Amino acid sequence: GDAGAGGAIAALGWEATPPAYAGASPVRGSGSDAIRALEGSAVRARVEVRGSGRLAARVIGGEAPEIADARRPAWRLAAGNRALLLELLNGDSVVDRRLLALQPVRDDPPRVELAAPDRDMTLAEGRGALEVRAEAVDDIGVGALELRWIRSRGGGESYSFDEGTLPWTDTDRARGRATASTRLALAALDLGPGDVLHLRAVARDTRNVAGGPGEGVSETRTIRVAREDEEALVDAVLTLPARAEENPILSQRMLILLTERLIAEAPAPAALAARAEEIAVQQARLRGRVGEVIFSRVGDGSEDAPADPFAPAEDVFGGDPAQDEHDLEEGYDPLDPEDVLEAANRATGTGDEEALEHRHDEGAVLSVNRDLLAAYNAMWEAERHLRQAAAGASLPPQHRALDLLQQIRSGERVFARGRVAVPPVDVAAARGTGELDGVRPAARAAAPATGARATRAAELESLVRRWAELAPEATALAASEIAVRLYEDPAVDPRAGALVGRAAEAARAGRRAEGREFLGAALRLISPPAGGGGAPIAAARGGAAYFRALADAERSSGTADAARPPAGTFVFATARYASGDWDSAPLVPANLTHSIAQYTDIPVAPDPVDVDLGSPEVFRYPFLFLTGHLPVRFTAAESANLRAWVERGGLIFIDDHNHDIDAAFHRSVVAEIERIFGAGALVDLPNDHELYRAFFRFPDGPPTTAHELNGWGDGLVHERLRAVMVGGRIGVLYSNKDYASQWSYLARNKRFNAVDDTRFGVNVIVYALTR
Repeated sequence: GDAGAGGAIAALGWEATPPAYAGASPVRGSGSDAIRALEGSAVRARVEVRGSGRLAARVIGGEAPEIADARRPAWRLAAGNRALLLELLNGDSVVDRRLLALQPVRDDPPRVELAAPDRDMTLAEGRGALEVRAEAVDDIGVGALELRWIRSRGGGESYSFDEGTLPWTDTDRARGRATASTRLALAALDLGPGDVLHLRAVARDTRNVAGGPGEGVSETRTIRVAREDEEALVDAVLTLPARAEENPILSQRMLILLTERLIAEAPAPAALAARAEEIAVQQARLRGRVGEVIFSRVGDGSEDAPADPFAPAEDVFGGDPAQDEHDLEEGYDPLDPEDVLEAANRATGTGDEEALEHRHDEGAVLSVNRDLLAAYNAMWEAERHLRQAAAGASLPPQHRALDLLQQIRSGERVFARGRVAVPPVDVAAARGTGELDGVRPAARAAAPATGARATRAAELESLVRRWAELAPEATALAASEIAVRLYEDPAVDPRAGALVGRAAEAARAGRRAEGREFLGAALRLISPPAGGGGAPIAAARGGAAYFRALADAERSSGTADAARPPAGTFVFATARYASGDWDSAPLVPANLTHSIAQYTDIPVAPDPVDVDLGSPEVFRYPFLFLTGHLPVRFTAAESANLRAWVERGGLIFIDDHNHDIDAAFHRSVVAEIERIFGAGALVDLPNDHELYRAFFRFPDGPPTTAHELNGWGDGLVHERLRAVMVGGRIGVLYSNKDYASQWSYLARNKRFNAVDDTRFGVNVIVYALTR
């Protein structure tokens, strides 16, 4: 039947029973108490109505269940549930309304730490035993703790890739905590020169409700076996002694230990000189190998090539010993980095930035690394002191050489390689120089509206003005109606709906002043910042709104950094992640930055940036580019950041720089995307998607790359890109096509292309900034 004019919702009580795996007691409440309980909790409410009437109930937000009995609502609390709405109706008119705020508590995955090894390592050989220890902690319980490995081998554009799990030797469990350890025999993993072993610990909790167990991951440790020409980079030896028949080149760390032992033993002068000479020979061999790395592209047979000053030690000391001794006694003028660069230019033409361009049909080009040059010179100085039996004087330059090698290792993670210095883009010179060929962006679907927030703010302001004029029941109904609309807008912080709901309860109880304060707090939460016209950053939807909101917030708060580009300027950002080779395509950012200036009027910064995927800094950028050759394993912080960043409006373009048959990058990064966003989240993007007409038109979908057409990599032409869709827009765009290689050239050289192949990159960026 219908409620009379006096009908009302008289009382409300509820009970939330956590899932059985949590082992927790039910939580109870009444009245307007918010239901704060673990996701998956069974909620049962009890509603008492005064008078007769038709009671309706529904859950707002998330996977909203059907409520069969409005007087005894029951459902399982799910992620995204924001409020329980109860309405008492007289015909089609609402005579009373109550809102119960819902606050689902997420069961966070376990926190996992790989305590040993505690750093990445480069080994002399793939033998010996490695101590591995891990610990997982969870607020409810750890269900499983695994040690997972990936072995990648190869180089350039071709890597093989296999993976598996390894058993623990010892495990220890207590409620909410698990520790495990093992002694890993590297020989069992068949590690050869150049192979990389990736280790990480993975823990699952005991959750057995919808969504299954939560999974936490540790940081990834990379254990690399040096190639024959990389002994200088070795920083750990797990098996001693090394096989004598191989006559290994000793690491700088080992040379320091030998020198310190010689000084401590203080032998007679003749014996000291002889042993110092032996260390000097080993120092010379190491110096020679470092020289080969530095100067690997010089002295290639050209008649004009200078004599190679970095000959291996067996050549340096295999000629005229008297002349070698004389050179050492007379002193040596260390090589200047600029001189070496100039010599490299004269000999091969590969010392300038042209040589840094990536080409598939030639060997890798190592740019001359100034840190390695400095290490080379320090080694020469140490060698000179050792040959003069001044062991103590040789230690400072030896330590200097070791520090430089350590610095290179920490900066490069996998192996030492020269940094590519790309000059800033001359945006002014590039602006408007691109041929648009009658480009007219096609109509695109409207981005999710954010104007509703301004409408809600205006409604609240109107209600505040009329707050003292309305009767308590009318005031409560008006406030609760606005609260419903706030709850229903996923872009609005649910706290705003809760505050307005509390204002309605206060009005119903005659506490007008208190209710007005709640309205004011809600109004401040949903209103744009002073001096800006955008939405609060936390609620922005779509890249364009996010971008504008960030600029508005900086202007209004006065937090703009003078070192950063002006607010509202697009900055091309490359995602830096802890595993793999995130910087494998260093020429792409400047090339695409140049293209944005060429073809659009988007304000763009001349200097691209690298940003840690696991840092708060990532939220400054609406677009990220991520690529690499090697397996990818995101840390817990990187995973959480990536999901939150995408949900808040960002677009990340992930491109497989490897696209090889074994799919080292592809297999791992796809698994990571599905781990973060859910199985099946990555779907084929139709070739008629608006991305392909966001600026330039690509009627056949994603343009092919030369590497696909020429049969490099996996030998396939990938007809579609894949994407994770968030609220109707692309949040993650994934490519197997290796655009990273296609666009890896200096921007000034795009003039040699019949058609500029970076045009598709312009589409991706324009889409990211306008959706």
